[in-house]
Amino acid sequence: MAAFFLMSSMSSGSMKLFVRAYIAQEDLIPPGTRVLAALSGGADSVCLFVLLRELSRELSFSLRAVHVHHGLRDSADRDLAYCEKLCAESGIPLTVCRVDVRAALSCGGGTEETARKLRYDAFEKVCRAWEQEEDLPEGSVRIAAAHHLEDQAETVLFRLCRGSSVRGLAGMRSRAGRIIRPLLSVTRTQIEEELRARSIAWCEDETNGDSDFARNALRLQVFPVLKEKVNAASAQHMAAFAEEAAFLEDYLRQETDRAMERCCPDGPEQVRLNELMECAPILRRRVLYRCLAGAAGREKDLEEAHVVSLEKLAGSSGTGSLSMPGQVLVQKRYGVLYFLKEGAGMPAPDCFPESASAYRVSVFPFSGQMDSIPRGMYTKWFDYDKIGTLPEFRTRREGDRIVLETDGTAKSLARFMLDEKIPAQLRGRMVLPFRGQDVLWIPGGRISAAFRIGQDTKRVLELTCVPEQRKISEGGTDSSWQKQSDN
Repeated sequence: MAAFFLMSSMSSGSMKLFVRAYIAQEDLIPPGTRVLAALSGGADSVCLFVLLRELSRELSFSLRAVHVHHGLRDSADRDLAYCEKLCAESGIPLTVCRVDVRAALSCGGGTEETARKLRYDAFEKVCRAWEQEEDLPEGSVRIAAAHHLEDQAETVLFRLCRGSSVRGLAGMRSRAGRIIRPLLSVTRTQIEEELRARSIAWCEDETNGDSDFARNALRLQVFPVLKEKVNAASAQHMAAFAEEAAFLEDYLRQETDRAMERCCPDGPEQVRLNELMECAPILRRRVLYRCLAGAAGREKDLEEAHVVSLEKLAGSSGTGSLSMPGQVLVQKRYGVLYFLKEGAGMPAPDCFPESASAYRVSVFPFSGQMDSIPRGMYTKWFDYDKIGTLPEFRTRREGDRIVLETDGTAKSLARFMLDEKIPAQLRGRMVLPFRGQDVLWIPGGRISAAFRIGQDTKRVLELTCVPEQRKISEGGTDSSWQKQSDN
């Protein structure tokens, strides 16, 4: 909330000081950063450009500008000429990108949405060119956009009316990927006052007065009513709410990450239902949404109704399946939700190794990078020093067990196989890796918690099992076994 109160007390002529403080507070432009200012010629972008031009010397960052000519308005050439003149007088390099919005509209989508996509695609292209020019790592150049407080309020109200989660109500962030928004806590009135105080003109976009566009209708018709009839600071309060929602979203994202680790140890394509149903309802839905979006490859067309249907499937008894957007088929089987592309079948064949030759074994130093641990169903890593020797490959014996928790909690292997619905005629034929009476791993299923990789692991034992596809029938029912793993 600090940025909001600082904005409220800002006096005339202190715009640069406020923006500088906001940049420092949000860590938007560290020294040495390359900044590409999006310059349209409108008041917002001109004010941002002027401030960044002055701050570039004070904060030691490089500044360039980019102008996108959409070719939609008769005044577009006027705006381009203005931006070229402003940059030339300022000594700031300007890149001009021309895009054909009308041609792109033939692929579907509204004018505003299409223009925005083409605009940001152009920004990204210019950023990459700058990085290649100076041999910089990808992501080194940041795009400065001139969104202000009323833009934030409009975004929140627009999303709320259209239907949104907490993430959507967080509005625009001060930084999102390459994009930085140094004016996000500044009002449009303050921007125009700053330009007038400096005797700087700007270009007016005549389409801003067209209420046929949804965002324009909010700005021209809805917000004036809210300001007059509800609260004069309606926009400021919505922007403050967005900041609170952003804090909440950050917290929920962290909790969702932890829930994903518990529910999806093999990746988002497989969700353990026991673990999922232990989560708080809001985390259950976020896990399911994240898995669905990952399988679909996009978030577009995913709605709350889809997540509610998945939650009902997860909490139901027996098996079942649902078709979801993005050609995703969700199957419930043996306590697991599988997120698959329709027509792909189950994610992997059942694995019943019947000889030691089904395994490949290797030992090598551990890099210490926990993210490097493979998540596949048929390749697993173990702490070799905890095992102390290469495993013995054999069938099960009386007294064999599997350690399920790091505190040593274990279950007999016979009971575990029964509980996991491994077909009875295969339980005694499966050749598994053992150290003494502790099984390391049941391919396609659990690994022993006793030998998991940790931060102190020095050497890795890698086991890979080449799966065999089988269909085993008991009483005429396909009871092929497939479970998820822990590592």
